[in-house]
Amino acid sequence: MYNIIIIGGGIGGSAAVLRAAQNGMQALWVLGSKKTRKRSRSHWVKNLDNIVGFHEDIIKSQAIKTLKKYKQEEAITFLENEHYHINNRILIKNTIQRIEMGFPNVKIMEGEVTYLKKTDFGFSVRIGDENIEGNSVVLSTGVMDKQPHILKQNKKGEWEETPKWIYPFANREQVLYCIRCEGHLTKNDSVAVLGHSNRRKQDLQGY
Repeated sequence: MYNIIIIGGGIGGSAAVLRAAQNGMQALWVLGSKKTRKRSRSHWVKNLDNIVGFHEDIIKSQAIKTLKKYKQEEAITFLENEHYHINNRILIKNTIQRIEMGFPNVKIMEGEVTYLKKTDFGFSVRIGDENIEGNSVVLSTGVMDKQPHILKQNKKGEWEETPKWIYPFANREQVLYCIRCEGHLTKNDSVAVLGHSNRRKQDLQGY
């Protein structure tokens, strides 16, 4: 019987499990399966620059302070010209490392929760063939905003409508698709806006 079962291997689950670990709780952290992780923002979005605490300059400033202390001026120049992607995946990986190194009271488990039920003593969840009991459950499965689906032929020559075509360009900031998240990147630039169409997929295959 765990004190708490945390379902979700993203940034929210990471924050929840770290707090549970620090408070000495017997906790189970369910990261999800490879299939569920491929549907998450953490898997696809590689660079976040509009959230407080995520900016690369926070890390650079601390590293430069150390390099100045040891008079490594040449290394400072390299560091200042380098770009680092600061994203959820880095923070999740770090949380897993911290848990594994310092908190034996927390079990980390990969897999997909297929069943969740309230019981007389708490909650029961099923992961694969295993039923696990906990006093409480934190659902931190996140939310994936609607991504633009691009119709394109894959390597097998099959037509496929999927957001994965646009992610590499979005992560390089060559294509922006969220005006709230990325509108600041267009300041003082000429911008072309591509709209949304309700036309059937068959009508779009030639475009």
